[in-house]
Amino acid sequence: MEAFFQDAFALLRPLWVVWLMLIFLGIVVWVMWPKRKAEMEDHARIPFREEDAEG
Repeated sequence: MEAFFQDAFALLRPLWVVWLMLIFLGIVVWVMWPKRKAEMEDHARIPFREEDAEG
């Protein structure tokens, strides 16, 4: 049984790189999608909003 898990681990280990790359590319596409431009620009301005709004 231990040999099975070692073989499975050896097979699946390289796929983590592919999985993480797909997640990264998905996030980049989601952020750069033209429909979300106004929303992302609003998020980019958060640090520059007036401090008076904090209270």
